[in-house]
Amino acid sequence: MSMLQHDVYFQQSPEQEDDNRRAILRIVLWIIAALGLILCLSNLHHGSVVVAWLELGIVLFCSVFLYKLKRTPKLKLWTTALLILVFVVVVYSMQIRALSAGSYYWILVMPPLSLLLLGLHWGSWL
Repeated sequence: MSMLQHDVYFQQSPEQEDDNRRAILRIVLWIIAALGLILCLSNLHHGSVVVAWLELGIVLFCSVFLYKLKRTPKLKLWTTALLILVFVVVVYSMQIRALSAGSYYWILVMPPLSLLLLGLHWGSWL
């Protein structure tokens, strides 16, 4: 098989790429919403009320995003807003030391998540 034929298999139309991104995003949104709700309840239990409210905001944003996911033409805008919101909450939580010692893995998850959801060009900027 020549290189030209090999490249044809990996080229996707923008519609297919958008559908794949939406499918991945649906899974990621459910995971972030579930973890956010668990962390919100945990932070309320431990007395970090501000972080709990911020995490509840992330859960609500994910819920609205899941509702609009199939129809929104501004997918990158919504995705960028989600990632910025999560980045801000993680950095704020680290600053006030509301995260436990094992919770710093979020910093390692953010760059691959950004690349996965926004693509190579936009994800590398965030």
